[in-house]
Amino acid sequence: VWRDQHAGRHIADVFGARSTQELRLCEWLALGEGRGASDLLRPLWSDPDGGLDATLAKLVARGLITCDPSAIKDSFDLRMRLRGHDAIVRSSMAAEDVTRRSRQLAEAIESSGVIPEQTRAEILARAFARAAMWDKSADHCLRAATFAIKAEERDCAMRYIVLAQDSARQIEDVTQRTHWMGQVRMVEGDLQKAAGQFDVARRTYCELLTLCRITGDQRLLAETLHDLGDLYYITRRYHKGIRAEHQSLKIW
Repeated sequence: VWRDQHAGRHIADVFGARSTQELRLCEWLALGEGRGASDLLRPLWSDPDGGLDATLAKLVARGLITCDPSAIKDSFDLRMRLRGHDAIVRSSMAAEDVTRRSRQLAEAIESSGVIPEQTRAEILARAFARAAMWDKSADHCLRAATFAIKAEERDCAMRYIVLAQDSARQIEDVTQRTHWMGQVRMVEGDLQKAAGQFDVARRTYCELLTLCRITGDQRLLAETLHDLGDLYYITRRYHKGIRAEHQSLKIW
């Protein structure tokens, strides 16, 4: 009770949530990096009296969140208006609530098939990390990093790579931890390649090939050979590119 009262006063001062229902909605949005989907929040809404739509309407009317009424079902139609409010709200929540509700939100997002893949990856990367589901966090971090690399947002990509590395290090199973650390290195090589750091990228891929042969991770070995082959094609070393691609196909 004290936590709810303290958090409620804090958020009321900074954000403007004036009731328990508004506080709860702010918390759900904060766990989604300041974004949310009304259709996904509905089954997570625990208030026995309902009131999600009324609560949404109040926050929208006061200009605290925005809502896109034209958005398709299950899409992220809700957004906190001011940057940084999501971090303020999360800091006011009890740690066990953050873990439990992040997992609920992540599983709801994961089961929805219409959310754009990039948005899904970006939110799930951090939601699964808060839920201490480290393998899934690493997976979605690297997906988000790959989207950022394709969009030439290299600083953003590097942030997700670092987060993926942090998540991978938390995995208890040694085999799984080694696999995901290898996946991190492969995407790091992809970022170096996209930035034109071809020699650095080649060294990264070659180090990863050595690791894969030691650990016996055949899938990662094949993926790394494929990426190395692509690098050789870019740098016009076609013979080596063909050989790397051939070795990759033999493993697959």
